[in-house]
Amino acid sequence: MEVIVPDDQLSLAIGKKGQNVRLAAKLTGWKIDIRTESESKGGKEKLSPDEVLKIEMQAVGEREAREKAAAIAEICASLGVSEETAAALIGAGFSHSESLSEITREELEQIEELDEQAINSVLAGVEAARSEKGNA
Repeated sequence: MEVIVPDDQLSLAIGKKGQNVRLAAKLTGWKIDIRTESESKGGKEKLSPDEVLKIEMQAVGEREAREKAAAIAEICASLGVSEETAAALIGAGFSHSESLSEITREELEQIEELDEQAINSVLAGVEAARSEKGNA
């Protein structure tokens, strides 16, 4: 079966690491080839599995980069810390400012990228956020 999708929907049709197209093929018992509208109109050949995987991995990388940038911006705005500090917190597994609401100095000291000034900034930001939330 050949499936033609809008150009901007290719990664959605394919799914993360090809899971959507693989599941559809398994459920239908058909071999499924996915092409974009522009490829279909241009008379290009269908995408090879390697090309599909490359496009999907690029889309995943772009999505992860957008999510990380949004998380950095949220932590910076909520806690008043630098982008570098926010990136270090995200790298340590804290995805948003609320996940830091109960963090301790000892936990922050375990994050190698944070120096004393950054730790103090995070703790001050967390305390300010607690106070603001308590006054709301």
